[in-house]
Amino acid sequence: MRKKGVFMDQLTASKNKLATNMLMTIMLILDAAYALETFVKHERSIGYFGMMIAFTAALIISTRIIMSTKPDSPYIKWIIGAVYFGLYAIMIMTSGTALDFCYAIPYILVLVVFADLRYNLVWDALIMLMNIIYIVSRIASGHTATAEVQEYEIQVAVVTMSCIYASMVTMHFKKTAQNMVSEVNESKEEIEKQSDLIKDTVAKLSAGITEVVGMLDDLQDKTSKAKESAQDVNTGISDCADAITRQLKETEEIQQEINTVSGSTDNISENLDITNKIIVENNKIVKDLVTEGEKASEVGHVVKEALDELNEQAASMEHILTIISSISGRTNLLALNASIEAARAGEAGRGFSVVANEISNLSKQTQDATKNISDKLSAINEQVEKVIDATDKLLLNNQNELSGINTTSESFEKISENSRQIDDAAAQLKNVISGLAEANQAIVESSTNVSALSEEVTAQSSVINEYMTDNLNTVSKVVSKVQEIDRLSKSLV
Repeated sequence: MRKKGVFMDQLTASKNKLATNMLMTIMLILDAAYALETFVKHERSIGYFGMMIAFTAALIISTRIIMSTKPDSPYIKWIIGAVYFGLYAIMIMTSGTALDFCYAIPYILVLVVFADLRYNLVWDALIMLMNIIYIVSRIASGHTATAEVQEYEIQVAVVTMSCIYASMVTMHFKKTAQNMVSEVNESKEEIEKQSDLIKDTVAKLSAGITEVVGMLDDLQDKTSKAKESAQDVNTGISDCADAITRQLKETEEIQQEINTVSGSTDNISENLDITNKIIVENNKIVKDLVTEGEKASEVGHVVKEALDELNEQAASMEHILTIISSISGRTNLLALNASIEAARAGEAGRGFSVVANEISNLSKQTQDATKNISDKLSAINEQVEKVIDATDKLLLNNQNELSGINTTSESFEKISENSRQIDDAAAQLKNVISGLAEANQAIVESSTNVSALSEEVTAQSSVINEYMTDNLNTVSKVVSKVQEIDRLSKSLV
């Protein structure tokens, strides 16, 4: 409703301006004509001309003052009507010719501009009344000639037709204006509906863009985190590769220790063969002790030396077992470190974790076998100590009779049995060492495979990191474009 009122105010202001300009033009033309009559033809007095100028000045000043403050003022049209009617009344009553009534025609045309039938009828009636007064005054003054009466009839007819014409035109203009206003209002309502629809659409678009921006920000954040995770994986795999390299180096050291233990085991086997030969010889000597008493003492010393050497070899075996146990512990620690590195690598390190577990199991088996050998060596040491004691007794009781010889024979039989046990333990130790060597070789191969896998995963991580960087750049560009669209959509509101 307010917009409709503004439009009507603008239309009224336009009518006021047009009517004022038209009337001022008419009055200026009249002023020019009266100036010609006053100063050239000398048919009018200066006072009369001054009155005409006063009316024109009054119209110009009053309308300009009002229009400067309120262009759509309803008083302007009444001022226009009053000023010109006053001027017209003076002109027709002071006219020197019957044609002065024609000045009403441009006046009536000016009034049509306002398209106000009631307004036109008021002034038309006053103009008609003024012409009737003029005619009556003329008749009363004796101007009743036939020609003059005909002029009166023409004057009345012309003024009447002009008023009727003006009324008809006014009604037509008013109807046309109303139709135009109605169409304009309908157009405005349609435009307002479309504007509201556009605003609603822009609001929804802005909300959708805001949501998209939020989603893109979330995607950008997740992509950044994924990139960081890929970098962490890459770092973890690099650490894992370094650990595998260190493990390979330590595995080589373990292999050297295994080779050393294997060589010591071979020495033990050779010494056991020598011991067995000595035992066989000593058994023969024992059987001949009856006749070989003197030789028995020498043989006893030989046996004691051999047993001392055997005891030293047993101690050497304990040292070897200590080395094996240390190697097994270090292997288990390496397997544990490998499991930790595999866990840090996540999904990419799962295969390496399986290998690390197998290595840990092999290390545990090695520890169990080492403990078994250690137990057997302890038994061997106990038996060797017994043999040593028996040999000492043999030396001390070399001069005893047959009972002492029989005791010595039994002791040598025990020594033979213990030697066989030592030989069996040495064979088992050799098998364990062989298994340990195979397990260590498997560790080397697995570590090599894991190292290759680590290099491949590192390469893939680098590619993924590049993709993540490209995705981040793309998301940033999309966010910038969406924000630009959001700014443009908001500028439409």
